[in-house]
Amino acid sequence: MGRWAELPDTFEQALLAMVETQSDDRRRALLSHLARWPDEARAAAFSMLASRGLVRRIRGAQLMGHLSAFQPDHIPDFERALVRAMDWTTDDELLSVIFLSICAAVQSEGERTPTLGDGEWIWPEPGPRKGPDRILGWELMAGDRIRRVVAAVDRADPDGRKALVGVLDQFVGLDRCVLDALVKLTRDPERDPRDWAIFELAVNLVRRARPEANDPRVLEALWACIDDADCETRNEVALGLAMRRDPLAFEVISRQLRAKEASAFLFQAAQELADPRLISALEAAGRWWPADQAWCLQDALGACRGRDDAGARLGDGANGAGARTESATRAA
Repeated sequence: MGRWAELPDTFEQALLAMVETQSDDRRRALLSHLARWPDEARAAAFSMLASRGLVRRIRGAQLMGHLSAFQPDHIPDFERALVRAMDWTTDDELLSVIFLSICAAVQSEGERTPTLGDGEWIWPEPGPRKGPDRILGWELMAGDRIRRVVAAVDRADPDGRKALVGVLDQFVGLDRCVLDALVKLTRDPERDPRDWAIFELAVNLVRRARPEANDPRVLEALWACIDDADCETRNEVALGLAMRRDPLAFEVISRQLRAKEASAFLFQAAQELADPRLISALEAAGRWWPADQAWCLQDALGACRGRDDAGARLGDGANGAGARTESATRAA
């Protein structure tokens, strides 16, 4: 478990950590941890959803969706609050988070959610739809709502654009404009939105076996970022190339290793490629890579040497669809 087992002792500390962390894995752990305080967590979710700050509203919606699995008696109240927030909000980037929380609420009651096709909801089974609040929730996300969320990219500040990546990745494939927006964000002047967009296109699309992973626009965007100013971002591109078995992945990984341009993502790329020609460069990296982070280097060496004890291959979805892998250099 490592540092993931080190969860805050109090509700207030856990709530603050959930709001502030940039790690999706840690946020999920903290959401589950917060459920240990059912009354406090429920009150906090309602309060955050009604607050003025965009990040706090997003986290409130996420907490409310998570609590649906633990507090089924409160699901009707959760749905009403989410739909009201969706109805009045002018922050379209929040709509998708609220929509996903409504999905979590109704799925906790055993209802299958509809899918969006050509701007209209396709219901999974015949018969009357559920309660009126639920219908409103679906309809508010239909039509041009996704395009409005995409349009928010041009209005948001850097933190907002970074948050939008996590929203947009849920809708890749529903509308061409979503992929266009993510590609545009790979050219963002700020490091964080650009980094998260690149990770989504380089890694998450492959993990989810999305056909868009090999869209020419995506591949062109990745190659345009191969010399990005940020080391970790360059390593993410290398990982994406390795997961796609790009013929030039070996050269990219080898070059970055020789230049000592490494985060844990680069060693994950070497592990994914499992090319014996990388062994000497990886062994040399042992002289400068931090000893307390040696696990990723050893996993890469094991894969390139063909050992059975090498870690799970990223391309097999070991970390779950859409999850942003926590590297040794990423803050919890």
